[in-house]
Amino acid sequence: MVMKGITHLKESFPCETAVNISGSMYSTPGKPGGTFSDPLFSAQAKSEMLRSVQILQALGFELYGSKGTADYFQSNNINVKAVDWPFEEGSSNEKTAAGTRSVAEFFENKEFHLVINLPIRGSGAYRVSAYRTHGYRTRRMAIDNGIPLITDIKCAKLFIEALNTVGRRPPVNSQIDCVTSRNLKRLPGLVDIHVHVREPGAIHKEDWYTCTRAALAGGVTQILAMPNTNPPLIDSDSYQLTDKLAAKHAVVDYALYVGATPQNAQAAAELAPMVAGLKMYLNQTFSTLQMDSVTDWIKHFESFPTSRPIVCHAEKQTLAAVLCVAQMTGRAVHICHVSNAEEIQLVRDAKKKGWPVTCEVCPHHLFLTIDDLPEGLKEHSKP
Repeated sequence: MVMKGITHLKESFPCETAVNISGSMYSTPGKPGGTFSDPLFSAQAKSEMLRSVQILQALGFELYGSKGTADYFQSNNINVKAVDWPFEEGSSNEKTAAGTRSVAEFFENKEFHLVINLPIRGSGAYRVSAYRTHGYRTRRMAIDNGIPLITDIKCAKLFIEALNTVGRRPPVNSQIDCVTSRNLKRLPGLVDIHVHVREPGAIHKEDWYTCTRAALAGGVTQILAMPNTNPPLIDSDSYQLTDKLAAKHAVVDYALYVGATPQNAQAAAELAPMVAGLKMYLNQTFSTLQMDSVTDWIKHFESFPTSRPIVCHAEKQTLAAVLCVAQMTGRAVHICHVSNAEEIQLVRDAKKKGWPVTCEVCPHHLFLTIDDLPEGLKEHSKP
């Protein structure tokens, strides 16, 4: 027995959906009803699918099929519209009727949303050239156009029966993304508040595209980029330059820090609505923006809007000094990459006194010390 079939249903089963029945069977969006078509549908296959096609019609799908298939189901009081099948075996170049559309047009216009195509079986074995058959071409068109495909008549009947059971619009809980047999913990997208993108000026280290791709792969959907670029982000011009690069190449959400200098307290304050916060380098780490004068620190603490955070790189005695400046000016402060127990203790003591201070630490700073370094590297490591 030679049998093929295709059925195609519109996503979410809208009010107007078409199903196509043929040696291949399809469903397309359209008027209420469905289309079912099959130029090589055998008498047995048509008989076996009869009840299923009746269900599709009862559910309101618009049905289409090849001329022979359409004639058969129409004789059983099922409204199946004929569709030309120009590449099926035995077909001619003449259209079925004036104005009749080709099945290829439905595919190209993505008007089918489910295809049931039953490959030729019963000849004893698949031929080596099976990939060149017309049935294969039909299935290939469905796949190439991103249309769901069913290739077994029993699966097709079961699917249609399921539609009949749940109705045209199955109940959907919009709060559930998926159902799984495993226990999973789902986290929201993470925000990395301290990222060195290095573009512009040092793309041999990192750029916006490579950085944000890596972030996304790790579940980070937003990054806050530090101003340690060349030129550093310290004013409106450098902000525009960096933001333009980020907007063009970043694949996750982002925000930019403005860097503090001895001369830009006013300019940094004016940029506050557009940036993530103010970054102050108070120790030797990014020498271009390093600030040694406490007087300059105070200018920024007093002028930068409280709607944005002040973030500081400060170590040891410098950390103690900036905590005092923050307390004097009534500002909260965030301390970057705390790396030793002494600094953690300073932050802990400040918090016990009720001072508004937070800090961050890298995992390797928690678990590794200078004693873990091999001999020969210890003298070159930063304290």
